[in-house]
Amino acid sequence: MENTHRRPSGKRPKKRRFRGNQFMKVCSHTHVAERKDTSKCASSNKISGIQTSLKSNLVKVSENFKGYRIFDFISTFRSILSVSCCLKCHKPLTINEKSTRGLCSNFEIRCKNCGSVCTFSSCENTGNKNNAPEINRRSILAMRCIGQGLESLKTFCAVMSLPNPVEQKSYDVINNKLSRVMKEVAEESMKRAAVEENSSSPDYLLTVSGDGTWKTRGHSSLIGVCTVIGAETGKVLDREVLSSFCKGCDSYKGVKFGIKYNKWQRAHKISCRKNYSGSAGKMEVDGMLRIFNRSEKLHNPQIFELHRRWRHKKHSMPFLKTSHTAMTILFRK
Repeated sequence: MENTHRRPSGKRPKKRRFRGNQFMKVCSHTHVAERKDTSKCASSNKISGIQTSLKSNLVKVSENFKGYRIFDFISTFRSILSVSCCLKCHKPLTINEKSTRGLCSNFEIRCKNCGSVCTFSSCENTGNKNNAPEINRRSILAMRCIGQGLESLKTFCAVMSLPNPVEQKSYDVINNKLSRVMKEVAEESMKRAAVEENSSSPDYLLTVSGDGTWKTRGHSSLIGVCTVIGAETGKVLDREVLSSFCKGCDSYKGVKFGIKYNKWQRAHKISCRKNYSGSAGKMEVDGMLRIFNRSEKLHNPQIFELHRRWRHKKHSMPFLKTSHTAMTILFRK
């Protein structure tokens, strides 16, 4: 049946806009109408509540579960995936190793049904920009603590079937950072030990004992370390590292004379590791002498009393000839 009622202008009337009904709810903030989902039953609402509780429970980890573990990739993730499913479609999941950064691995969990993807890393990041895997720094620190380097770390990773560690360039960067931090911590610890030793000694009369060690046995070692230990606290007050060898100087391939060599030597002098010339047996005494010469500036002692074993040192004569403004060195009888 045709509509005979027309406007005087002859134009078609505008379509009436839908303004809502009793099945609509209006959001008070955005004023956008949304239809109530009446198709969901009570069981569906319960299932959605269970999924929400599962998501909240996934982030809870026991406080006792800390640190690092070495585990087999296949057996561990096979067991985890056998009891887990996708939170959206409840279908099985797959896991792959997306990339590696040294000993740190980045994993990807994917659902083949709905395509949901979740990525995570095998360790936390650290550093100023929070982009350096902690396990790489910790592994290099462990090698340095036992006197080993990158090649030993590569051997360990190969035998344990671990990923390859960092490359030489990254190793040098991390090693330099660790060296600076460990030096700052050691100096701060020795300052606190010196304050404690001064407070327990009357009139700044410090009784100390010197000890030295070398990198290799025998009398041909190129590197030695000398330490001063407080008698009251038993803590290290200062140390001196002496080296008669520099890898940079040894790796210079040109002729070691002339204008070119002198220019290179001036530039290399800043980073040169050689700070001692003499026999390996005299390193211990020369190191003690250097420590005593700077001790008043660092720890403000007035009198040092050395352990009696230094009286029998072959090279202990320089101590008797040392003259200092306000410091006297005594030998215990």
